Amino acid sequence: MFFISPIKTAISSKFYLEKLKEPLWKAFLFVAYIFALAAIFLTIYVPFRTSPIIDSGINQLAEITPDVIVANGVINANNNRKMVIDDKILKGYKIIFDTASIEPGYPTQMAKEKILLYVNKNTIYVSYNNQFQETKMEENFNFTLSKQELLNNKDKIAKSIKYVLVMIALFILLFRLIILALFALFTVFIMSIAFQLNLSFKKLLILALYLQGPVVICDFILAILPMHILGMNSVLALGVFIFYTGMIYVRLRAIDRPQVNNKAIQQEKEGK
Repeated sequence: MFFISPIKTAISSKFYLEKLKEPLWKAFLFVAYIFALAAIFLTIYVPFRTSPIIDSGINQLAEITPDVIVANGVINANNNRKMVIDDKILKGYKIIFDTASIEPGYPTQMAKEKILLYVNKNTIYVSYNNQFQETKMEENFNFTLSKQELLNNKDKIAKSIKYVLVMIALFILLFRLIILALFALFTVFIMSIAFQLNLSFKKLLILALYLQGPVVICDFILAILPMHILGMNSVLALGVFIFYTGMIYVRLRAIDRPQVNNKAIQQEKEGK
């Protein structure tokens, strides 16, 4: 059955030989199917695995978030009292709110003192990785932010972050499947030369596409291990491709050898 075909790719080399006789579009349909399975898995897995980290991150962010009111482009943070978030929390960087001041942020000073963010009465200055950005509030801009408001919207913020992470994971999955298919195509081509098999490009591509099955299954297994490993590295994927391609080609050689011997016997009889 088509629905259990990913499992067959992992347990049967005969399955691949049968697929070599089928149209190429079925191989692409198989890849679309395992992409759909992996997408469903990631949609569940990513929020589940990241939920504790996101919740903890929002709580930590709330602890260092001042009460900020922006009215007509004028910023009031912490009732205009200077607030410095030290480098212990931000791992070497500092954030400074001094909304009673109109003193600008200076790129050299911010870089030297490792000030990541500096906010004065109407401007936000950001300095990171030798990049400096200055954003001046527009006169008609109004905005409010507070620790309590952040905590009240915690669930909504967490859901938005998880949604973005799932979208990123799906994009990476699609890109990875394309790269691994090309990787598998190169592997089956090189090994076909080594095994002296004259396979057409269509058959090589069919094998490369179906070889994504065992890789995705390995991904699933690694993801549910206690170590929670998600994604196979290229070395491990290459090992899977070589192992399964070797089994497939051994069976192909075993099938081709009797045919070659029968032709030789027939030619010998005709010669007599």
